[in-house]
Amino acid sequence: MLAFLIYELKVAAILAAFYLCFKCFLSREKMHRTNRIVLVLTSILSFILPLCIVTIHMNVMIPEQSMEHIVNGTVIQTSEAIMEHKDVFPWVLLVESIYWIGVSLVLSGILIGIARVIKVIKHGEKRMKNGVEVRVSDNKISPFSWMKWIVLSKDDFESGNQYIIQHETAHIELGHSIEVLLFDMMSAFQWFNPAMWLMKRDLRAIHEYEADDAVLSSGADIKDYQYSLIRKAVCTSGYSIANNFNKSIIKNRITMMSKEKASRMRLLKAIYVLPLVCIVLALNASCSSSTSPEMVDLGLSVKWATCNLNAEKPEDTGSFFSWGDVKGQTWDGSQWSESGFWENNVPSYEVDGQGNLKPEYDAAHKILGSSWRMPTKTEIQELIDN
Repeated sequence: MLAFLIYELKVAAILAAFYLCFKCFLSREKMHRTNRIVLVLTSILSFILPLCIVTIHMNVMIPEQSMEHIVNGTVIQTSEAIMEHKDVFPWVLLVESIYWIGVSLVLSGILIGIARVIKVIKHGEKRMKNGVEVRVSDNKISPFSWMKWIVLSKDDFESGNQYIIQHETAHIELGHSIEVLLFDMMSAFQWFNPAMWLMKRDLRAIHEYEADDAVLSSGADIKDYQYSLIRKAVCTSGYSIANNFNKSIIKNRITMMSKEKASRMRLLKAIYVLPLVCIVLALNASCSSSTSPEMVDLGLSVKWATCNLNAEKPEDTGSFFSWGDVKGQTWDGSQWSESGFWENNVPSYEVDGQGNLKPEYDAAHKILGSSWRMPTKTEIQELIDN
């Protein structure tokens, strides 16, 4: 569970970086489709990139260690002080509990909002307006659309304001409700992250800008449409889960309508996503070390390594290799994953004339390189005897 919290913190940091760049480069530009794609894409990437771990393989030389720590390749206990275990406050459990309580509360709010919208749609009277199906509610609600439904109050339906129908139809045709639901779900898991909520707010604003452009593109008079927005601003609030004929950003919407569209060259600003992705992947990279230990002279017939195969330091267990085995077995704390013994039968063609394994059957040669080999049984016995 701690790993999941760390993952969510990484997501939060990436979201914040993407959103900061969006505000700096794109948020003031009138290129709604591009901005919308960038917001949706970067939010999804923020949840994917922490799972993309680039592994860098590198060789690391292990310095020679004091030999009193090693006997026959086996670690012996040193006189290091053993720390007395003390009971500590379960901070991790507390943080995990707070996080999941927050997730539960936000998800509950989303589900309640969906249930309310479905209830209004279900109980609304089905009416047709200029070829468009509308659900008319007896409640005094602000016009909204959700998925394929448009919902109006009886007063709005009878007012004959065609702009409302056109605006909400644009939301449906552009698929805005799907994105709203997606961001609602992401915000449930990122409820502690202000960048997530700000990104969600900006996406809702872009949805309104796109719907406004669709109305104006249909031939509506810009001044008349702006006045209708102002008149409608006195209506009651709507449902957060749906696309509302929103009054909270009326000033911004009117300003954006009067603004000239951004030139094609300004679309290049969206390229900031690429270097940010590269930086995140670089920061999330991990190193896989192929250790090459030092050789030590114990006064025997051959020199020995300072640690076991696949061990990064003398104190590590490493892996267990049977005679002629190049895959190895790992220690799980109580036993080896597979058993292996010197007495295992090895075909004669795997051993050279001096009793050494041929390179293709020698684990040390395969893992550490041509200057290393596995010891013979005689060499092992020599180490034990001395």
